[in-house]
Amino acid sequence: MTATVFQAFKMIFGLIIGGFILYFFLSYATNYASTEEFRIKDEIITSFVSTTQDVYNTNVPVSFTEFGESGLDFDLSIDTDYNPPVHFSGIRSAAGTTTLNIPLIMLPGDYVYIQRECVDMEWWSFCFLEALSDMAVIFVPVENDEDTKLLIEDIVNAMPATNQLHAPKVTFGFCDGSDVSHNTLCSGTVCERYNFGDQIKGIEASSKCTAELPDNYRLVTISDSCSSSYVSRGVCLRPPDEHGIGHAYIAGSTGETYIYKNTLDLIALITGNDESTIHGITGHNYYTYVNDMFSDFVATASEMMSNRANLLAGKPGINPECHYSGFSAKLDAISTFLSSNPSYYTDYTDTLEMVSLIEEARSSYVTLDNKGCEP
Repeated sequence: MTATVFQAFKMIFGLIIGGFILYFFLSYATNYASTEEFRIKDEIITSFVSTTQDVYNTNVPVSFTEFGESGLDFDLSIDTDYNPPVHFSGIRSAAGTTTLNIPLIMLPGDYVYIQRECVDMEWWSFCFLEALSDMAVIFVPVENDEDTKLLIEDIVNAMPATNQLHAPKVTFGFCDGSDVSHNTLCSGTVCERYNFGDQIKGIEASSKCTAELPDNYRLVTISDSCSSSYVSRGVCLRPPDEHGIGHAYIAGSTGETYIYKNTLDLIALITGNDESTIHGITGHNYYTYVNDMFSDFVATASEMMSNRANLLAGKPGINPECHYSGFSAKLDAISTFLSSNPSYYTDYTDTLEMVSLIEEARSSYVTLDNKGCEP
């Protein structure tokens, strides 16, 4: 009897020890797998950030495929809070946030095409990156006038054209009520930037889009009637005025008006669109983010270029027709304005002043360049 009890005790004790060892092994294996996955994600995100820096510096576009090839779920987004030196923007994922030192507009996906785009001011260019997965921009031209066509052309020309078989593509189409023209619009296939021009020339006035669209479609309505109450889906753009300034509205943005002045603003609004996340409406976040960076970068660039102009003005033997002091004054006006109006882009009058200051500096620089003053 005693032996039987002892044998039973050994069996129970063995089961307990075995269970403990099994639990320890499984816990270790789970933690190891989780740690290994975290490490792989971190390496791939670091590689992505490094690739974006290379594209920014070299202006050589690339397809980044490591997200999809890993088979992991990255849940990527852009941390759009830009408030240096307290906080810089970055790539946000479940593994944390990796800081970005360059402006980047992103539509995450397994495969993304990275391209540099610039706002050229002649004396300096503000460059930003588009890192886009497969995306379709669907236009709703409520009026088919020339202003509408020119606005569509500006948007299309600022988008990537991969012209590669397996690369992520940005494609274009139209929506009229419940009808979507996209998949076979260009000779039986989708339209990219390089073959969409003929479609723009022949656009016809459309009604509001009511068709169901996939998540990677970006709806862009263009109309003189755009307002916060008019827009119910996507982004609604009024064609720009004689100063090149227009108004935009995002569905769900509680009546806010967005003032656009260049293709950077348009790409931010369209790519972000009316997507709603725990971080807010992506179109709003992208628009604010790129404008905050634009203000910061242009303020710094204008100060640096003003100092350069002053040095050239005092250079011995300088051509008396090279009025660098006047160019420097115009650059100083930009940096002074931005120091007191960093959020100028929220007000039409301030935006008009900023656009005018930039144009004055551009004109002054072009005059210097045409006179052979620039080294």
